[in-house]
Amino acid sequence: MATAACLVVFDRRGVDFLPPCQLALQTEKLVNSVVVNGAVPWRHLGEFPCRKRVTRCAAQPSARGRRILYKPFVLPERLGLARFTGAMNRARLRCELRAIVGQATHLAVLYDNCEQLPLVGTLGESRSAYYLYDDYGVDLTGRPHGWLDRGAEQKMMAAVDVVFAVSQKLCDYAAAHARQVHYLPNGFNADLFIPGRHNGATDRAARKPVIGYSGVISGRVDFVGLLKTAIERPDWEFRMVGQVMPTIEREFEQTGRPRDLFQQFLSLPNVQHLTPRPIAEVPGVLAGFDVAIVPYCLNAFTMASSPLKVYEYYAMGLPVVSTRIPEVLRFDRRSEEHTSELQSRVDISYAVFCLKKK
Repeated sequence: MATAACLVVFDRRGVDFLPPCQLALQTEKLVNSVVVNGAVPWRHLGEFPCRKRVTRCAAQPSARGRRILYKPFVLPERLGLARFTGAMNRARLRCELRAIVGQATHLAVLYDNCEQLPLVGTLGESRSAYYLYDDYGVDLTGRPHGWLDRGAEQKMMAAVDVVFAVSQKLCDYAAAHARQVHYLPNGFNADLFIPGRHNGATDRAARKPVIGYSGVISGRVDFVGLLKTAIERPDWEFRMVGQVMPTIEREFEQTGRPRDLFQQFLSLPNVQHLTPRPIAEVPGVLAGFDVAIVPYCLNAFTMASSPLKVYEYYAMGLPVVSTRIPEVLRFDRRSEEHTSELQSRVDISYAVFCLKKK
């Protein structure tokens, strides 16, 4: 494939409404775009049996006919094999990507993993960037991560031409190591999240108000506040939609909360948990909410985050109640006078004031 310009985007999350993939979608009318789904190394490989540790190579045009989704062939990089298989993975990836992008006169590459550092400058790119969308130095509860090499991440930021960071806090961190830093917050898929297209499953006037949460359910969620509010307001329905992290009990224990806190919350008669939905179904789920919440505990991880769900909530026209996450506060007209009054948590019972009559 010969082209004058090509953009290669690494998107290890494989979600088409995060900025890296959105960037590819938005620019595909001007340049050919390649999305590499499944970064090297793919960390989950070590959790599966040997026969499942390899993903097949697949390249295909997108629905619009221009973008290519490429799932690289990846060998496990754990169990003492990292030095050998890592070099093989990178060599294969470089070879196959060169074949896909062809003789592009202008090639830009957006990396999203500091372990891709050995690839920087080896694909023949004229411009390179790194996308920083979380504070990788801590886990979801804000405790220091044991596996992250901060030095490698900082070398990655210094090696590329520009760093995109999802929050102002991450911008400040990157500014000490990168030549150029740009603020690039999260976004949403405007082709899916369209207010008015989806209707709630039941007549709002004939049911309890629904306080809804959509996203990963983990120890970063303030279940102490949620439990208290759900007990105090039995006339509200609390609807939690998403995958429950298998580490949630350990995260509760590490932060001084009861291990069975989530189960206590689920045992209440006005609490409902729905399993994860495909992205195409999420707008319909959100349409059944009266108020959407971001009840995160405030810690080093959440204070640097840009909650994707906030953009989806607002895209669907929902009132949003959140703890005081800086990237959420910027949507609040009153936030400027309150930013110095950050609390450890906020009682979300004031959600009643945000309820809208439909």
